[in-house]
Amino acid sequence: MVELISKKRKTKSDDDDDVLEKLLAAPESNAAAAKFMSIVTDDLLLEILIRLPDCRSIIQCSSVCK
Repeated sequence: MVELISKKRKTKSDDDDDVLEKLLAAPESNAAAAKFMSIVTDDLLLEILIRLPDCRSIIQCSSVCK
């Protein structure tokens, strides 16, 4: 029984480690996104949004871009 509990703890710990690794990787992706957005001009962003077919697409785009 004790071995089973320790195995469960290891599994939970492994899951926690995976989550921690993802969180630690997030600043790199945030930096990449910030660099990309510094390159994209407002005019280019406007052109992209104008070409979307309807308001629903704009809302979906804004929720994905956050």
